[in-house]
Amino acid sequence: AEVAMAYIKQQSTLIPSDTDLYEQAKRLLDMAVFYYRRDNYANATYYASQALEFMNMIADQDRALPNRVTIRFNTPIMLLAIADANLRRAPGRHALIIDVLEKGTVLTANAYQGNWLMVQTDDDREGWIFNTLVETMLDKKH
Repeated sequence: AEVAMAYIKQQSTLIPSDTDLYEQAKRLLDMAVFYYRRDNYANATYYASQALEFMNMIADQDRALPNRVTIRFNTPIMLLAIADANLRRAPGRHALIIDVLEKGTVLTANAYQGNWLMVQTDDDREGWIFNTLVETMLDKKH
């Protein structure tokens, strides 16, 4: 994950949504280092894997193109809605809104398509949310 972050940072200027993803990955990697230094390798691996998922998303330079393939995360990513946000049936700002998530809603991201994350709430609502409307959740036990 650290190598991927260094590589991404050396590349051209990140677009705003990539910058948000990069910052999320950095927070996750910092947690991995925190746990690693305490010999808690399970949590260290968990957070490093989540950081790598965001790095892979940033590396997908064509993800903003229409009709992208949905890519499943190897490690689900715990997130919080940072504002009230529309939960949509499909990725895209014109897709049907199936619910409105309140700020602070706990989410699990399982996949992405373009800049959209496929998420599930703790009460089993599922749908899509734009990636800049969430932040990584670092203190939830897994």
